[in-house]
Amino acid sequence: MSECRMELGAALPDLTPQCLSHIFSHLSPHDAARGCCVQKLWRDLIVGDEHLWQRHLAEELGISSKQGADGQSTQTYWVAYTGWRKAFGREYWPYLGRAVRAWTTIKGWLAANMPEILATLRPGLSEAEACAIESELGFALPPALKVLYRLHDGQSLAHDDALERSIRLRRHGAAAAAGGGGSGSGSGAAAAAGGPTGGLEEEHVPLGGGGPVEQDAQVASIFQGLFGGYVVYDHQVVSRMPPLRRAALWRSELVGGMAENSRRIQERLGQTGGREAADQRWRVECERREEEARRAGLEPRASLDHLIPFSCSYNLEEKIFVADAVSGGLALAKPRVGGWDLRQAVPGAGSRDGPLRWFEEYARRLESGYYQVGKPWVLPEQLSVITRIISLFPRTPPAMAEAVTRGVRVRASVVYVPEAVAPRGRHLFAYAIRFSLTEDAPLKRCQLTHRHWVIRDEQGRVLDTVHGEGVIGMYPILEPGQPEFVYCSCTHQVATRGSMEGEFEFVGGTIERPEGGSFAVACPTFRLDMPDYIF
Repeated sequence: MSECRMELGAALPDLTPQCLSHIFSHLSPHDAARGCCVQKLWRDLIVGDEHLWQRHLAEELGISSKQGADGQSTQTYWVAYTGWRKAFGREYWPYLGRAVRAWTTIKGWLAANMPEILATLRPGLSEAEACAIESELGFALPPALKVLYRLHDGQSLAHDDALERSIRLRRHGAAAAAGGGGSGSGSGAAAAAGGPTGGLEEEHVPLGGGGPVEQDAQVASIFQGLFGGYVVYDHQVVSRMPPLRRAALWRSELVGGMAENSRRIQERLGQTGGREAADQRWRVECERREEEARRAGLEPRASLDHLIPFSCSYNLEEKIFVADAVSGGLALAKPRVGGWDLRQAVPGAGSRDGPLRWFEEYARRLESGYYQVGKPWVLPEQLSVITRIISLFPRTPPAMAEAVTRGVRVRASVVYVPEAVAPRGRHLFAYAIRFSLTEDAPLKRCQLTHRHWVIRDEQGRVLDTVHGEGVIGMYPILEPGQPEFVYCSCTHQVATRGSMEGEFEFVGGTIERPEGGSFAVACPTFRLDMPDYIF
């Protein structure tokens, strides 16, 4: 074998440049780099082979242009490829192509559907910036997580900017009060002591600062969360991707708020029976809550050690996804007495790329139409702003079920809502029902009068039935060509799997001016299953 290699090596110099180029065109990037070190002719041929480096860029990173790591166009594919290699070290390379493809998919979808969200994406972090934040955190982040921030450092949103300013101002006031500082420090100290998140829950939108234009920008940015949301009654979620440094601040705020909340509870417990008895009651209560979490399939944590927020709703504690720097997983974090309960948001624990797989799945869902731009809704009266979001109610079958009866189309889809308050040990599901009257319907107008639901377990046994007038207090009138009427409600169950079905009673014409009798419209069966991926 060694003799064959020597003969081949001796023969290569005798080959024409055209033959050498053909051979080099089949080399891997690693072997091509080694070939460049043999002699100048080889280097010139390899470096100048645009097809070779175009192929490697496309295969490894999914990039079809001469785009460099800084987002700018380069002169050649070789320059583009080597630029990416220099910008992202060996630790990133197994994940870089996946991250680039996912970001490209998401940005392409945003450009076509939600350009206002695309405009909020920040440039990527440099390696030095990422390392500085890791130093402040006190722990290193997995490459599969950090690579996402290296490409785009989250979002820049006016509401979040204002919230961060408010937190820093409050902290500055608290520090001044502790040191006997200026006249405004008392209010800062009071704010720092308030609420389970150290005062965050007092920061209602708009947060103030600036004139009407700035406040309008803050309100509008609530709905520009990259990871979408939903509204069910007064439960509003719009999840965003905070920049890494802001995520570190959110983490610090959550940790401080939890500590303050625990201190206040312990103080109340200590009002009777003394400190030793209070400590014992505290330990018993924490143990009880931890045991409840385990029975519910959650992972109880006493602290946020090695956890950092990756995505959170505009109202922060309403919904928080945390990345685990040790396991590489991603989980939904819910505060409780004495700590946090984690529910895994992505399957396949142990691969250390949970946030990246979650991000890839989200990109796939956008591209496939599974998630779409949601219809506008009106905020509570004090804000009265109409806008749109990426709706997390699925819009493609089988996740969206559909049935048509006498021209009345009913479509139903579900979102799992683990962060919302539900009766102990039960799983909460929000469902969206959409009504429309088809163009070829035998009726020109009809109005909903009643609803009837049947809720079943996984074996098909009836768990509950519901009869009532209208839907959430409304009696929609349907006409052909009109936009869908959409309403959202929720249900809960003990099991992680089940289903729901029913029918709606309509009257031809309107309730006040009926045109014929009433008739039943089927609502197709839709699943109430805890998903593998939680968004």
